[in-house]
Amino acid sequence: MSQVTQARASHDYQREVYDPDQWSLGHTSILFDALGIYPFKDCFWSNGTTQPGCAAPVCQETNPVLQTLVSLLSTGPMAPSDKIGYLSLVNLMQTISADGLILKPDRPARAMDLTFALGFQTNPGLLNLTSTFSSHIIKDGQTNPTLNWHYIFAADTLQVINVGPKDLGELDNGTYFVYDYFQKPTVLSRFQANTPLVIPALVPKGMEIDFKYYIVFQAFDTYSLIGERNKFAVASNQRFNSITKSTQNGNTITTITIAGSSNEQVTLEMLYPSSRQIESYTCTIGSSQTSSLICTESSTSHSCTCNSN
Repeated sequence: MSQVTQARASHDYQREVYDPDQWSLGHTSILFDALGIYPFKDCFWSNGTTQPGCAAPVCQETNPVLQTLVSLLSTGPMAPSDKIGYLSLVNLMQTISADGLILKPDRPARAMDLTFALGFQTNPGLLNLTSTFSSHIIKDGQTNPTLNWHYIFAADTLQVINVGPKDLGELDNGTYFVYDYFQKPTVLSRFQANTPLVIPALVPKGMEIDFKYYIVFQAFDTYSLIGERNKFAVASNQRFNSITKSTQNGNTITTITIAGSSNEQVTLEMLYPSSRQIESYTCTIGSSQTSSLICTESSTSHSCTCNSN
């Protein structure tokens, strides 16, 4: 039925009453995504404070960041249901642009293949380890490679898990980096078959769910986009229209076209690989609702500037 674009992939909200894993969509999302349907997570409170006037048995969300993040990674509609005046601007602004457009991955976050093998070993169960991505064609006028920014979410897994490039569908010989989204300033680590991402055992503490959120990206030997660091989907296609590389007068030019609402400020982090230097730039969206970050590098110098359109 082409009219069906989304369906609820979770149980009712108020997980404290109905189901402690109400927020876990990864396994259901495999089926929904295969059917071309966006998984929808039931409504949630984005704020961790008590909701006044609430008639439910529990009137406070212990894990508002987790609820907000999982809802965004589903790629379905988002339904924050806090009392008027109690929405968490801090949490919700990590999911949207200034005009309210949801900045999301290309596909719903789905349970990773390795969870099925691990789930039937010493501790049988369905592990809450999911991944998804934002994909961009890097237009260089030659090979035009496609690069992925991977989003890995783990929660309540109870055991140490190693994730390598092949677990994300990538080749082992690429130049990849990984970082913890919630660790700021950004700390990059190499991500390879012999240096996998080691996700610690995540054990719930009462009603509080322990979780991790990691970003993996592939780097060039020239300027590379780390991402929009204050958004959960750091490289969403709703934000970035294009990434191009060219050569002019012996200089390598990297141009990233950014979309948004007029006067919106967008902060990007870039990696200058030769020194592994992380650089931050804030561009203001122009009246045409776009802006560009233009990075120029030669054998002796490198710099980036914003160009509002």
